Order: sequence, then structure tokens, then C-alpha cells
Amino acid sequence: MNHSKKSDAKAQPIEMAKGPMSVDECVVYINQHIIPNTRYRFLEGDTAGDIEQFNSSRVRENLLPKVEPSFNDNFFANEQTIPQDKIWHKNMDLDSRAVSNTFKYIFYKFKKGIFIRIANNQLQTFLPFENVHYRNEFGHILKVNPKYGSIHDFIHHVSGLLGYRSNKQNVKPVNEWVANNSLVRYEDEGHMLIAAASGNNKVTLFDMFNTLCAERDVPDIEFFINRRDHPLMKVDGTEPYNHIWGSKHHPLESHKYDKYAPILSGSSTKMHADIPFPTYEDWARATYQKTSRVFPNACREYPDVQLKLTSWSKKIGKAVFRGATTGAGVTEGTNQRLKAFEMGLKNSDVLDVGITKWNLRPRKLENSEYLQTIERGKGNYPRANRMNLQDQSQYKYILTLEGHVAAYRLSYELSSGSVILLAKSQWQMWYSHLLKPYEHYVPVEEDLSDLLSQIAWCKANDGKCSLIAKHA
Repeated sequence: MNHSKKSDAKAQPIEMAKGPMSVDECVVYINQHIIPNTRYRFLEGDTAGDIEQFNSSRVRENLLPKVEPSFNDNFFANEQTIPQDKIWHKNMDLDSRAVSNTFKYIFYKFKKGIFIRIANNQLQTFLPFENVHYRNEFGHILKVNPKYGSIHDFIHHVSGLLGYRSNKQNVKPVNEWVANNSLVRYEDEGHMLIAAASGNNKVTLFDMFNTLCAERDVPDIEFFINRRDHPLMKVDGTEPYNHIWGSKHHPLESHKYDKYAPILSGSSTKMHADIPFPTYEDWARATYQKTSRVFPNACREYPDVQLKLTSWSKKIGKAVFRGATTGAGVTEGTNQRLKAFEMGLKNSDVLDVGITKWNLRPRKLENSEYLQTIERGKGNYPRANRMNLQDQSQYKYILTLEGHVAAYRLSYELSSGSVILLAKSQWQMWYSHLLKPYEHYVPVEEDLSDLLSQIAWCKANDGKCSLIAKHA
């Protein structure tokens, strides 16, 4: 394809003049303010769709060494805000080649991300990118049980479980499928509206970093934002998607370099070099509660539960959970949310667990040869009523479970005035190390084996739990 025109070589600067907005303005924005990429009609104009657009839109000068600003006045100045295991040797002593290395690593292996450059305390570059010609390295691994006949037959089966009809024309060739560790996305974006295909949280992230530069002293730095749930970089040089590759120790197939620019992710693990940072949901909540303004595309409000807090003695003495069936696993033995759902069916006197959306997206699990989904039989996927945090705060205990990764809503739930029953997880967020069990939350084993006994402990220690809810 010939891309000789200079007019379409650059991604357009992200349109952020309004910043956060009212709900009504937000709805209008997402329906009218989406400007398509001049080269790729299913991308927004601010998103680079190929290498030329990325390189034409970024500043390619090395950052000059400067005196690092003081962080002594930061709220967490006395805490180790970046855990020691996230100070990775391949993220140190960098030059512009590290940016090129990391861009190619994300662009070719994971399709999309955001590049950020801060210089002279200005957000000099905020550049989303998405590989419109993406081809994966794992297509040959994706197989279905022979009983389904073909991959298309399997997709038809999955759609039928929820009463939908699949359309072969909407299914990409397998080597164009995109993964989020175990979960795979096969839809052809050509059949999607640009509003649906666009990045949901770019405006939120732009506002967060723009505000950071305006209100704090920030050192000159270049880094990338992971736009997927699962972290992208392993410290041992292996593929990060263990489920797709069938092993936690599969060597990198490509783009193995000596240096990388830092990658920031919503959550990370001890095995990953991704640095956890405040999520879009953290910033959207903080912004709304300060300004009553929201961000596209969700246009979501985050009312301060503390303003209409139900007194502890009037709360319902049960643990509540509402959410979708996100997560890698497809059975109650491999998926916390499915386990909690089954426990709720048998223990409704102490558990109010409801699934609001059944996510049957195909999964490729580490120990499985074939693609799988959550199988409960056609029509056997009961959907519960949705409950916002105000509704859930009527209960004494809120059960917090991992999804694809950590539950980003945890920071909001901690303000609920209820006790958080937090299931253990390998996933860590930017503040996880600051939370203390039995001071800020009540811990639950990862397999939920002690969930009922922990609820019983809470009931027997009602006064302590009231204090835990306040300290959170």
C-alpha cells in the first residue's frame, strides 16, 4: 500500500479542549466528536495506525539529563511507591532506541498502546497507536475440539449458548485474532462503528497526565501505557501470555532487546516488569467526586457514597457481589467469579452473588490444547440485577474478586462504608502494598475456600468490622 501522502502521515493531536464534561455533553461528544484517521477510517484521527504515522507524530530527540525534582511533599513520600521488583535493569540508562524497541514490541506483538513523552514539565506527546495490519504469532496454536468440526462451528456454538447467531463474515482469519492472555478476540473491526472500536479511556488518561504535569514537578521521561488488561513484559524474557503459549516459560518469539522504555499497566505481578499506575477508573472517580464531571466513552458517574452512608447497624448482614464472568478460567475451579456464583446458589443466607453479564469469549488456557468457553448449557445463564456501589453499600460486606486481572473498582469500593472481603490474587495494583489485612479489608483465600468462615468471623466480630470499614 502506497502511503506517500504527507497529509495523512501524522496522527492528529488528541482533541482534549473540553477535558472532563457533564454527562449530557459526554453523550454528545462520543456521538459527534469522533474524527476518523485520514488513512484508516476505522481508527480515530489521534491514533497512529502504522509505523510511519507513529514516527511522524513523535519527538525523536533524546531527553537531556536533569536534576530530578523532589518528591518529599508527595502524599506517599514515606512509602516505597514503586516496589523494588519493578526497578528493572532493562528500563535504565535509556536513549531513543529504547522507545523504538518498545514501540515495535507492543505494536507487533500486542497491536496497540499509548506512547507518552514528558519534557520540561509538559505533556509533549500523548500518542495512541494501533497496528491496522496486525498479524499474531500464535494463530497456529489456536485449535478447537474436533467434535466442533471447525473454528467457525465452535464460534457458532458459543454464540448459540446465549441465543445469538454468529456471522462468518464478522470473523477474522485466525492469524489476525488478538489476545488478552487467555481471552481471544476474533471480530472484524470493519463491522464495528468507529465509536465502538475506539479507545474507551484515552481522554481520561490524557487528562490524568496533563493534570500531573500542570500540578506537579515531573522529570523528563518517555514511557508506554498498556491498553490491555494483562501486563506485557516478563522480567525473565519469556512470553507474557502464558495461557496462549501453554507455558509460563516460553521464550520470546520476537522483539527481544537489551533495553526497553518502561511500560505502565493497571496491574502487574512479581513476574512482570510492567509498573502499576493509577487506572483510568481511579482518575475518573477522583475527578467526578471533585468536579461532578465525567469522561467519554463511559460517561460514568461515581457518586460519593459517604454522602448518603447507611449506618452500620442498618446494613444487611450478607456479602454481596455483582459483576461479569471475566477472568481466564471457564470453571468454578479456575475462575473466582464462577466459584462465588456457585457458592451463592448454595448459601443465599450469607451470600448475594449475581452475574450481570456472561462473558463467553473463547479462552485458550495454559493446560488446554483447545479453545474453551464457560459451558452451562443453552439458556442456563441467569442474569442478575445490576447494583451500583450505593446499592451494594447497603450490605455489610462487599466481595471483591479478580477479573481478567485485578478488580480496578477496588479503590471505589473501599469508600463504601462496608467491609471489603478481598480475595487473594497474583495481581497487584499501584496501592496494593499499602493495604493491610484486618485494618483496611478482610482477606479471603484465592480459591475462596475460607469465604464462608471469614463471613462467620465478620459476624462474630461486628465491632471490629465496623472499624475496618471506617479505616478503609
